[in-house]
Amino acid sequence: MTPLRKATLLSTTPGCIELQLELGWRARVTIVDGHTGRFTLLPPEGFREPRTWALDPTGQYPLEGRRREGLFASDANAVATQDGEGLLLTGTDLRARIALEPFAVTWQQRDAQGQWQFCCGDRDESYAYGVSARSGMLYHWQKRDPAGDRYFGLGDKTGPINLAGRRLRTRALDALGYDAKTGDPLYKHWPFFLEHHAGSSLGNANSHDNKNLPIVLAGGGYKHGQHLAFDTKNNYPLSNLYVTMLQRLGIETGEFSTGKATMRGLEMA
Repeated sequence: MTPLRKATLLSTTPGCIELQLELGWRARVTIVDGHTGRFTLLPPEGFREPRTWALDPTGQYPLEGRRREGLFASDANAVATQDGEGLLLTGTDLRARIALEPFAVTWQQRDAQGQWQFCCGDRDESYAYGVSARSGMLYHWQKRDPAGDRYFGLGDKTGPINLAGRRLRTRALDALGYDAKTGDPLYKHWPFFLEHHAGSSLGNANSHDNKNLPIVLAGGGYKHGQHLAFDTKNNYPLSNLYVTMLQRLGIETGEFSTGKATMRGLEMA
């Protein structure tokens, strides 16, 4: 394994900073819509799978899929500035502090009082990224957060729901050998990871994007066999669906989390 310790600035565009790393690797730090961050490591030869795939009955997207690099437009209002010997990319409610040597990225969120608070960050005492030339595997280390923070996800791991204090290894392999033709290994192959900071509403979902999630709903006596599409730029909370489901279960409520209404377009069969 070879550490990627040093970064040099390649370019800045509105909402995006691109850096040159060692061994031909590049890093791209992006602010999307002011409060969502995206970090991308680009191999010297480019992505092995440069396009996404999706089931799209509307025909809005090409059959060959969309380019991964163009999925999310950067926020034109996010500003890149010099930060001592490093760089700073600042959006409305999120900013990234980038140290060039050793290379590390620290994300901060703006709280209700307008103050910047630590969200998540790479370890900075040695190196945070490494790559294996033989296998092509990437390695990433982050800072250990204060006691009391909680960690959830990694669906193939047993034990308590809060994973704090445990050392876990996750690989893109299915340990139980599920067959994709007869099983559903997606959740195990690409497990999400969520972190909650104690005493605050700040969180880190650094491997789970929650914008415009594709949702499949089955059962419940609803009218199925349809595809409901909504405004991807001004969507309403997924929690509205949960309000509908709770009411279907006989629970008298008009809200759930950020959802304050029921799901539009969902009818009983």
